[in-house]
Amino acid sequence: MIISESFLDQSFDNRYVSLNEEKHKTQSANKSFNLGRTKDKPTVFLSHKHDEIKPLEQTVKLIKSCSVDVYIDWMDEGIPKRTCVKTAERIKDKIEKCDKFILIGTEGAINSKWCNWELGLGDARKHENVNLAIFPIKKNYSDYSGNEYIELYPTIQYEDGNSYYVLSEKFDNFSAYVLPVGNEPIKGRIPRGYYVQIQDDHSGKVIRVLIRLEDWLHTK
Repeated sequence: MIISESFLDQSFDNRYVSLNEEKHKTQSANKSFNLGRTKDKPTVFLSHKHDEIKPLEQTVKLIKSCSVDVYIDWMDEGIPKRTCVKTAERIKDKIEKCDKFILIGTEGAINSKWCNWELGLGDARKHENVNLAIFPIKKNYSDYSGNEYIELYPTIQYEDGNSYYVLSEKFDNFSAYVLPVGNEPIKGRIPRGYYVQIQDDHSGKVIRVLIRLEDWLHTK
């Protein structure tokens, strides 16, 4: 499902993180990453609208709870103070080097030319290997009418334990749940938690597959 801002507020009431608290650690991780040192953890490039701090803070908390580092461009001391060609070149390089790409898909980000440019780079570098996902966040549970291209990409979503799966299997080396598309026999309920949903064309039939977010983040 599309995550609402109110749902995120409820989910992170007791686990809220301030970017001021994370900035030093993130800058340290960015420095190590910039110097080309061996990374102990996967690194995620977070594409986001810069004036939407709260969704970014909430997403950082979620991602880091999976033992993953994040790259946030404005925390990178190597980014020029004023936006210029070198800014674009450095962001392009970081998208290439990061293990995963996640667009925090608020309405503002979806309508941002800069975020769409980053998504285009992520599409070229990460989409084929299923290393790109969109985390759709809206003020309510409405869809993205007018921006249907979002459906081309894997999305991060929350399962509340009330949905069912018809098959549990390996999908591109991931442990995955296959969602029903017809009258297939139900095998069980999908456990609560965050997942990446991927659509796959299987013998001419589109199937939807859920992979645990933590598993997806740690698999190349």
